[in-house]
Amino acid sequence: MLLPYSREIYFASMAAYNAAWLPAVLLAGLLAIPAAALAFYPRPHAANGASRFIAGYLAATWLWIGAAHQLGMMAELNFMAPLYGIAWLGQGVLLAWAGLYHGTIRFGFTPGLPGAIGKALTLFGLVIYPVILLALGHDWRSLPVVGAAPNPTAIFTVGLLLATGNRPPLLLFVVPLAWAGVAGVSAYLLDHTVDYAVSIAIVVALSLAILGRLKPTATLRS
Repeated sequence: MLLPYSREIYFASMAAYNAAWLPAVLLAGLLAIPAAALAFYPRPHAANGASRFIAGYLAATWLWIGAAHQLGMMAELNFMAPLYGIAWLGQGVLLAWAGLYHGTIRFGFTPGLPGAIGKALTLFGLVIYPVILLALGHDWRSLPVVGAAPNPTAIFTVGLLLATGNRPPLLLFVVPLAWAGVAGVSAYLLDHTVDYAVSIAIVVALSLAILGRLKPTATLRS
């Protein structure tokens, strides 16, 4: 089994995508910083507004990636991209429904293992993932950016979902888990080892979320 594109073609397409949507790509990456900061340093008196901002940001990024990246850029490279695009759009709708319409998600990291891992994953998607790609020799113009490209956004999202305590909504992990499979297969077929980290990060986050559900009264300490 082979993908209908190579690693070189993918990153060349990412460079063209970033250039075509430069203002939006830059804005998406910059807005990830306050989204992470609000979860890292929650303020009880502003918890509702902060959580709605984070949920709105995540919903907008998943909708954008589904439309512009998967149904747009990737549809020219991969016949599976329309299916992936629909999944990303669906996740965006779920995030908006749970976090904006119902307002049932409260973001804010708490002490313990889920919070520590969540912070690490959030930083990995936001900063470490693109830095690793730069270290591997990729052109900065082709870097996948949080909010505009799938892999860092998926890692960033599951990291923030662990900021909702020991019982984050498991429904919100379904599409990221499916993407973990896509990222793992792509990492193997494109010989791009760093993308195995995407799959591992999502599986770890889901495992912690399930553990929190199994032990609702226990606080996991790091």
